Formats: sequence, structure tokens, C-alpha cells
Amino acid sequence: MPTPLDRRRFLTRSAASAAALFAAREGLGQSTAAAAPGAAPPAPAPPTSPAAGIVRLGQNENPWGPSEAARRAATEAVSSGNRYVWGVAELEKKLAAREGLAPEQVILGPGSHALLCMAAAAWGAAGAEVVTADPTYPGLGLYAEALGGKVVRVPHDPAFRTDLAAMEARVGPATRLVYVCNPANPTGTVVDPAALRSFCERVSAKAVVVVDEAYRDYPDAARFASMLPLVKRGLNVVVTYTFSKLHGLAGLRVGTAAAPPTLAAALRKVRMGGAPLAVSNVAVAAASASLDDAAFLESCRRRTVAGREALAAFLRAEGLPTPPSETNFVFVPMASGAPELARALETRGIRVSARDPNHGLRVTVGTEEDMVRFRAAFREARAAIRPA
Repeated sequence: MPTPLDRRRFLTRSAASAAALFAAREGLGQSTAAAAPGAAPPAPAPPTSPAAGIVRLGQNENPWGPSEAARRAATEAVSSGNRYVWGVAELEKKLAAREGLAPEQVILGPGSHALLCMAAAAWGAAGAEVVTADPTYPGLGLYAEALGGKVVRVPHDPAFRTDLAAMEARVGPATRLVYVCNPANPTGTVVDPAALRSFCERVSAKAVVVVDEAYRDYPDAARFASMLPLVKRGLNVVVTYTFSKLHGLAGLRVGTAAAPPTLAAALRKVRMGGAPLAVSNVAVAAASASLDDAAFLESCRRRTVAGREALAAFLRAEGLPTPPSETNFVFVPMASGAPELARALETRGIRVSARDPNHGLRVTVGTEEDMVRFRAAFREARAAIRPA
């Protein structure tokens, strides 16, 4: 029988393994282009900023954030940096009130990635089966595998949408957790709201369904609906959200999960640091202020959507059709050549994501100036790698 110390060592080693796997898949801190076959791995790049000359279009950040209100709140909160965190429960109550939930149904964490890992720890470890799309945001699946879970990856449909029917067909007696990223990362597509609702209603009777809504601020309302109403109905559904995208707080690490009380309690049991220490004072203050800055959020949303449509039109004009995106990025399907194109862009000061060489390239919407540089570099890069 393993002792508590044995379990702590296992979880520590597993968490380290999952972090390493995630960093490798996401390319954190370096180019997100895959290395050429047989080539030495690239050396980690130093932290970059606009002043360093790198245009960051690889991690789906908000180039205009955070808002001035969030910056002021964060700056003021630094003065309490000598004190342990005090505002987590208050922000959970604020979020719950906005969504019509009870406070105990909202869980704050250091980014939605951490909350997805908590879900993997709660329901996807030690032999449990997890069903996900492929490709998808990798955090939950990698963490489940590091904790001894088995991940069943189901390919997207031909239109690069999450194939709900195929995923449901793979749910079996051993399945404990089903993960749906909607809008999808890295493809940017959404699934029909009624179809997703029906899927969640059926599948949640067999397993916990986690719906990752990191990009829910960007879709057209006619094509997207949050699954939060299913949480209110008490189904076995968890909905996650992040402040890293529209709110522009990626570096401060704030995310939320909404769940029925029993599932929320299970997540809290595996939340490292517990409620008082889950997120820093600075992050809590910035997130709370950002929630109230509706004008800034709407401005960012409008600029992102306009930039996204312009980016997609440019790629189509370059002979690269893209699936319709409902996010802050555009996916370029490429059966081959994506890593080479990403590396060619990197040498020209543009960082994009090609984390999976068999699927394609993902380009984040940047500022207007960023996109002017991207278009010029993209044409140069394609010409440089095109066979003579």
C-alpha cells in the first residue's frame, strides 16, 4: 500500500513530467516550429517583447491588453505583495453573481490550463480513460497521461471541426472524462450549439464533460453558445474560461471553472495551494478590474474580429484556404511544410505556431502594425522555401 509520501512523490514527478511535455508541445519560450528531422533542438530564446523586434503571433495573446483599469489595479495590488492572497473568494463570488451561479460553483485557478490539469487529476488519472479531439489544446490530455490515464484522441471531421459523433462513439465503460475545446484550438472552428448541448446531455450521464471556452468572447452569437446553462442544471459538466485572451492577462495567470457543487468540490480537492493561495493578489486585482471594463473588452473584440477576417482574406489570396475561425487566430491547414515555413518566418522576426507538423500553422491576430510585418514576411518566407 503506497504511503502518503509515496503519493506525493508520484504527483510531484508526474506534474514535472506533464509540465515538460506541455512545454515541448507548446514551444514555450522559443519558436513553436518543430525541429527539422535529425537537427539539434533549438536553444531557448530569451524573453521577447515588441522592443526586441519579435512579433509574437504564436500564443494567441491579446496585443492590446491589459486595459488601463487592470494595469492600475495590478500596480496598486503590488503594495500588498508582502501579504498572502486575500481576494480569491471575493472574485469567485463576483464571477458567480455575473453568471447566475452559487459561489461554491466557481473555482479560480492560475490560468485555465491549471484548471484543466485539475480536471485530469480529479477524473483522468490512474488508468481512467479520457476522450479528446485531435488536434486540440494539449494540456489536459498530457497531464492525464502523466498521471497514468489513457487518452483516446479522435480526429476532427474534414471541415476541421470537433467530431462530436465520433467522440461519443469512443466513450466506453472505462471513460471517466471527455474534453471538448469550443471554440477549438488550434483550428479555430466551433460546433453547432444544439449539437454540443445534446452531446453534453447524453455523454455527461456516462462521464464528466469538460468544455473549454477559452475563446468564447470572440464567436458570432449566432454560431456559438456557452454550456454554462448545463452547469446550472446540475449535469456532470465543467466549463472553463481564461483571462489570458480577451482580457490580456496571459502573463498574470487567471482562469475559472464553473461546475455543479459536487464536481466543484472534487476540483478544489486537487487545487494546489487551496483557495487562499490559488492566484496572486496582483492577478486577482487585475482580473476583477478587467471584468468591469466593458468598453475596453468590446474594443479588443471588434479589432480582433476585423484583424482575423483580414488575415483569413490575405491567406486565401495567397492560395491557402482556411477554416472559418471564431477565435483570435487563424489556422492554416498544411499536410507538410508547416515547420519549415514557421522557421522561415522566425528568421524574419515573426513567431507563429506549428506545434504539430502534420496539421498546419496557427497565426494569432496582432496589432495592425504586426500584421503589416507578417504579410511581408509571409510572402518572403514562402518564396524562400518554395522549390525552384
